[in-house]
Amino acid sequence: MKRHLLRISVFAIAFFCSLSAVGNPQESSQDFRRIYIARHGQRPSKGDPSLTDLGKEQARMLGERLKAEGFKGNIYASPYLRTVETAVEIAKVTGGKVALNPLIQERTHKLGSPDIKGRTQSELSKIFPGMILESPKLEYPWVYTDNSGEKLKENVEKAIQEALKADGRDFILVGHKATVKAALEILGKQAGVQIEAEIWNCTLLYFVISDGGSVKFVECGTGFIPPSKNYK
Repeated sequence: MKRHLLRISVFAIAFFCSLSAVGNPQESSQDFRRIYIARHGQRPSKGDPSLTDLGKEQARMLGERLKAEGFKGNIYASPYLRTVETAVEIAKVTGGKVALNPLIQERTHKLGSPDIKGRTQSELSKIFPGMILESPKLEYPWVYTDNSGEKLKENVEKAIQEALKADGRDFILVGHKATVKAALEILGKQAGVQIEAEIWNCTLLYFVISDGGSVKFVECGTGFIPPSKNYK
């Protein structure tokens, strides 16, 4: 029987996670899969803007963090511009392309009224040539009018389950603050840990799941971003 080692992660001074257990299984790649959830990098305003220069740098550092783990998995992004741009920066560093997933889109701030119109898959492919997967096809309009509370949580959980069923690879979901909070609650419950965390730009959640379905928490934070470049 393989032993499971425990690891306490070191976080940036500007970020703190309180937790009841931290796990880092040291098995072979056949024994477990890595699950990553991340928030987009810094953006300048509300609506659907692109990243700031700092946001792009944060996203590249996130990509380097994943590369250091040997990440070669699937990259899913909320179809908002800032999340797709973050995912593209990750893909440039780690390889691969970005799949668009409306299940992990931004929360609805006012029920019945979408915050943005949203771009089509074709428009996003033109902005990021060669970086967006054609399949799955993003149906338009994809912006929800009721994505908050339990509905948002259900969508995030569905996105995680679909990614787990896809092809057996590691994966990352690049979403929003609400996405990360929901995933933290969902996966934390499965891992048997309670985690309180502020969700900064490019905050990374890292869990692993064994072949038997056991979920373990590894780390949460932005320790890969220097404090001088680490903003909400």
